[in-house]
Amino acid sequence: MRKLSGNILTPQGFVNGTLTMAEDGRISGISGQSVDVKTVREAGLPIIMPGFVDLHVHGGGGCDIMDAGQSCEKIARTHVQYGTTALLATTMTA
Repeated sequence: MRKLSGNILTPQGFVNGTLTMAEDGRISGISGQSVDVKTVREAGLPIIMPGFVDLHVHGGGGCDIMDAGQSCEKIARTHVQYGTTALLATTMTA
């Protein structure tokens, strides 16, 4: 079991507390107290929130999806640095 502590974004708003994950990586619980956004900004604690799923990606990190070789890996590594946890590689007609 893994635990993360900080300000957790939930569908009901932010909770200052602990997020618990089961062995399979799924969230098994969130405990803590509700806090407002201003408190979250001023707290300086980690902010735990869902990752971004980008459904239209042509490239990143100086590469294009249409490039050969390791371009897709470099694009994914670039996007993950900014919170993207999944992406849909989008090609162009050439």
